[in-house]
Amino acid sequence: MKKDTIIQIKSYAFAVRIVKVYQFLSDEKKNKYLTTEQSESLLIDVTELLKIIGSIQKTLRIS
Repeated sequence: MKKDTIIQIKSYAFAVRIVKVYQFLSDEKKNKYLTTEQSESLLIDVTELLKIIGSIQKTLRIS
């Protein structure tokens, strides 16, 4: 069985977080915004994923 790569694991975890945020906003907040702490946490994950994807793209160009 093929082992998942770090990008697959992190992307999946981020996707799950986005779905949970959507559910939270739909059910609990009723169209209100995220707190600063919640949004910063998501932005940190986005930044990390973008760095990983950029690194993968650089590696593929070199190969």
